[in-house]
Amino acid sequence: MFTNPAYGQCIVAENEAKQIIGHMGFIKAGGLVWLVNILVDTNYRKQNIPDILFDAARHFGPLAVAVANDAGASLLRRKKWHEQPLLQRWIWTRPNTDFQNDPDFFTTKQPPVGLQKPNGYLWQQPHLQSVAFSWGDIAQLALSAGGLRLVTCNDPKACVAWAMKHGCNWIDFVTSDTNAAMQIALQDALFFQHENFPWYLNPPDFSRKVTLNWFTENPLPEGFIFDRSMADMTRIGSID
Repeated sequence: MFTNPAYGQCIVAENEAKQIIGHMGFIKAGGLVWLVNILVDTNYRKQNIPDILFDAARHFGPLAVAVANDAGASLLRRKKWHEQPLLQRWIWTRPNTDFQNDPDFFTTKQPPVGLQKPNGYLWQQPHLQSVAFSWGDIAQLALSAGGLRLVTCNDPKACVAWAMKHGCNWIDFVTSDTNAAMQIALQDALFFQHENFPWYLNPPDFSRKVTLNWFTENPLPEGFIFDRSMADMTRIGSID
C-alpha cells in the first residue's frame, strides 16, 4: 500500500478466475531484491507458484531473503542458495532495569519533538516513526514498546546517550559487519546476542525465538554489509 515502485512493490499470481493465489513483496536495497511475505494459497501449493513468483522478481535484480522461517529456509537450501553467516543482534538496556520482570519496561514513551526524519523509501510509511541523528545514524522509534531499533550504528555511544536522554529503555541493532573496529565499538556500548531479550515486543513474548539467517541467490560482492532496512524488521510485533 505504501511502497514506492522505485524501491519495492509486490508481485501477485492469479488463477483463471482472476483470484489472487500467490503473493510476494520485495524491497530493493543494497543492489539486491529482498523478498518478503511469500504466500501461496494452500489449494495451489503443488502447482509451482513460488517459482513463478521468483522468476518474476528476478526481472528487478539479484534475489535475497533475510530472516526466513523454517519452511522458507528449507526451500532456499533446496534451491542451493548461498546461506550467509548468521546476522548479529546487539542489545542495550537501561542500567538498573529488569526487562524480564518490570511491567513498565516495555511501555509507551512520548516521542521527542522536532526530530529529523531520514530520507528514503522505508521512512515514507506513515505508521513508522523514525529519526536521522545529527551524527549520521538512523533509527526506528519503537516507542510503543519503550525502545529504539537502530538501522545503522556507526557511533554506538552516541546512540546510547540519545536513548538515555529521551527515556528509551532498550536498543537493538542487527548487522553482518564483523570488521574488528566495528566489533570493538559495539562491544564498548552494547551487549552481543542477548539471548533472553525478546524479538516480539507488542506485547513482549519471551517464548518465541528468531533465527537471524539470510540467503542470497548469487555470491555477495566483497565488503557487503547487511542492515535492517533490507528486510521486514521494522515492525514491533513481528519480523517473520
